[in-house]
Amino acid sequence: MKCTHPHTHDSSDTLITLKDGIPTTTSLAIAEGTGNSHEAVIKLVRNYRADLEEFGLVRFEIRPRLQGQHGGGDVEFAHLNEHQSTLILTYMKNTAIIRAFKIRLVKAFYEMAEAQQNHPNLDMIQNMIDKSVTQAVTAGLGNFITQMVESQVDAHVTAKLKDDPRVAIEAMISAKQILDEEKVPSKGRRGLVLKASHSLLDYCLQTTGATAKRCARTRTWLYPIAVKNQWLKLIGRTLIADHMSAIYGQLKLDLVPMPNVKKEEVYQ
Repeated sequence: MKCTHPHTHDSSDTLITLKDGIPTTTSLAIAEGTGNSHEAVIKLVRNYRADLEEFGLVRFEIRPRLQGQHGGGDVEFAHLNEHQSTLILTYMKNTAIIRAFKIRLVKAFYEMAEAQQNHPNLDMIQNMIDKSVTQAVTAGLGNFITQMVESQVDAHVTAKLKDDPRVAIEAMISAKQILDEEKVPSKGRRGLVLKASHSLLDYCLQTTGATAKRCARTRTWLYPIAVKNQWLKLIGRTLIADHMSAIYGQLKLDLVPMPNVKKEEVYQ
């Protein structure tokens, strides 16, 4: 099986594709390759979504029903990167068919990576430029441009930054920084940071115009101040209040009254 183009794998089921410059496969391809129904595979993805998102955000997409097809409806499927697709296969029975598909999938990802390295195309270069521009906006233009002096795409990035509207956007903020601003105590903070981060990401996915960006250096999700303010108003403060109630609501301070001691007795 040969990879003839960096964007798709030469296979009838399009086993590997580039999604925002990252090689991915889909739950549809995994279902076909392992001989399982797509319903079973997508259910597995949803059940173990938290595990899969240890290796990046799982992206879902809806494929409209094919023209002329009778019955059924639109199909929701998931895009999975190399680590995510390998992990989901470990949750399936280790049959001969699945072992053969694992080998095929590993080879396909390897061939895609090799094709990207040896045959970069204009789309890949454009993707590099877009990522660099986003990194510049997040990290600060001055420091970024200094670090990019010897970069192969430096001139393209600098030119594009002049016209990029994101240069003027408001500062970005992380879930942890939001909790800092709300003065949430340290007890139970780690769990609340995860809840807040997932809630913010869901809010961005479901709200038109709400965006989130991931810091290339720390891998932390960042949100515009406007998104933070709206999320706090609609969801965040209730989430924080529920957390505070769960952590501190049962605590009671038992005050023991001081005995009525005369001042003369204290100094005797």
